[in-house]
Amino acid sequence: MNRRTNSNKLYYAKNKLKENKRCRNYYHMNLESQRERCRLEKKVNRKHYSKYMQKKRTTDDNFRIATYLRRKILQVLKSQTIHKKDKYGINYNKIVDYLNKTKPKDYILNPKKYSIDHIKPLSKFNLKDIKEIKKANSIQNLRWLELNKNLGRRDY
Repeated sequence: MNRRTNSNKLYYAKNKLKENKRCRNYYHMNLESQRERCRLEKKVNRKHYSKYMQKKRTTDDNFRIATYLRRKILQVLKSQTIHKKDKYGINYNKIVDYLNKTKPKDYILNPKKYSIDHIKPLSKFNLKDIKEIKKANSIQNLRWLELNKNLGRRDY
């Protein structure tokens, strides 16, 4: 078994271009079946991801609270309705007013280009402490950032 694996590796190393061409041709000749396979994989992965997130929300308190806070801010931003302070004492209207004032100039033309960024990531706060939650979601810790830059940031 191990010997066969080594010979396969050698063959593919020597014939890399030929194999790449063969794979590309196969993909293009079977495009519909490849797309269907991808759709099925997405469904399977989506179920797995949903289960993973559900389990994480039930076991990890910080993650559950952070998810709630992110969702709440986005919900208020989208609806633009008046909300009172929630159970954590966060004034979402104040946050929304601040974000509306600091909105990038081209946001109206391309809103999907931007996301709300926590300057200091939520993972750096102890989200079991209400004072820490207030700090994490204060207007001093929020800003607009291009989506690709925000996704490129890590929780350092």
